[in-house]
Amino acid sequence: MNDHAPADGLSIADVAAATGATAHTLRYYERAGLIQPIGRTSANRRRYSPSDVAWVEFLLRLRATGMPIARMQQYAALRAQGPGTGTPTEGEHDD
Repeated sequence: MNDHAPADGLSIADVAAATGATAHTLRYYERAGLIQPIGRTSANRRRYSPSDVAWVEFLLRLRATGMPIARMQQYAALRAQGPGTGTPTEGEHDD
């Protein structure tokens, strides 16, 4: 998901300010697997790419609907699998 070199991008404080999430929430979402591992600088500081920030904003919208974290984790796992994960498999078609 990270489309940047680790030294580029936004710090956790920048992302928190931009999205309204707390730094604690951002770290929790990463630990919980909702966010792919974030790129790090040589000093081990997180650097968020634009796509990371967009995903965080989407997660916050899901959470605002009342979606439980467990369901958000399922959604994030499907997203991590890439395109085509929503295609019905044999026997799952609505006829």
